Amino acid sequence: SNWSTTWSFTTGTAPTAPSLSAPSSGAQNAALAPDFSWTTSIGTQPITYTVEVDIENTFAEPKVISVGSIYDTTFNPGAVLSQNTLYYWRVMATNLIGTSSWSSTYSFTTGTMPSVPALLLPLDLATDISVPAALEWNASTGSPSITYTVQVDDDSLFDSPEYNQGFISTTDFSVSSLDAAGTYYWRVKAKNDIGESSWAVAR
Repeated sequence: SNWSTTWSFTTGTAPTAPSLSAPSSGAQNAALAPDFSWTTSIGTQPITYTVEVDIENTFAEPKVISVGSIYDTTFNPGAVLSQNTLYYWRVMATNLIGTSSWSSTYSFTTGTMPSVPALLLPLDLATDISVPAALEWNASTGSPSITYTVQVDDDSLFDSPEYNQGFISTTDFSVSSLDAAGTYYWRVKAKNDIGESSWAVAR
């Protein structure tokens, strides 16, 4: 026969290996659910990514995290990592043409949630406390950037606190507008980028 009509086609390109962005290599006090991010691979679209996170730089099975088919260049695993632990992570790109090599491997260390604050003043069952009442507690231990939340209520269950003040960077707080003859309960908890402590036992 005569030749058919002529068609043309263009071959695609396999994706390049991604470059890691965050958490940066050697990062400290990382969140327990960090936002992983990397650069877009060059190659025929669509491109998907596979993220691996492990406590060993060999990424032997079983891995802490191994998730594929990610279309974005960011990924958040949820709170699955442990406190104060060294992790390694890497990313690989895939399209219909092929698969890239793994990115370079970065490491990071997670932070530590704050400890429960210890209430100092007023002492438990103290009487004749002047208003405004000065509340004091011990600083929590843990990763940096710790803030505190204070609750004050006339109900020991704190169902509807009269004071519910957060983002306090110091270890003291002054409470005004209280009934001079009233009985009040108070408690404190600490928070940082890693998580938050339990409430201190109310006084």
